[in-house]
Amino acid sequence: MKRFRNAATLVAIVLMTSTFIACGTKKKSDSADNTLGKMEVVIPDELKDNEEIVEYIQGMSEVVDEYALLMNKMITDLDGLEGKEWEELRIGEQLKLTRAAATFAVKAAPITARWAEYEFNRSMYDDDLTEEELMALQTVMERFEARMKQIEEKNEKFFGGIEG
Repeated sequence: MKRFRNAATLVAIVLMTSTFIACGTKKKSDSADNTLGKMEVVIPDELKDNEEIVEYIQGMSEVVDEYALLMNKMITDLDGLEGKEWEELRIGEQLKLTRAAATFAVKAAPITARWAEYEFNRSMYDDDLTEEELMALQTVMERFEARMKQIEEKNEKFFGGIEG
């Protein structure tokens, strides 16, 4: 039996998380926060004087934070259901899970759209940056990737690996 097999809306959560993973993430310093709360953005010295890049990084950070907080709220709201098979859940729990997943999907849609816009605009900066600035930006992007990996791991741990 596959966990939550009949919860098609939960598949949307995994797909959105996977989409974010493919794009990147953020984390504080060199370690991510397990609570999935807001995190401080570390802007490398090489980029601090570039107002446009600083604004870009802060915007990406806001998007990732919103997604992390939304995921954390959903998981908190579903406390006690983690790791259970769909068939083990009572009808009320199935409804609660489905409603939470649908709410998450609706609220995550504008966040995902903003993330896609930031990803689309990312390549526009490459030609205007020095090699040192590009390397510094890559460091920030790696932090974003680590943050999104952390979100995916928390999602995976809670839902136990949803397969469509």
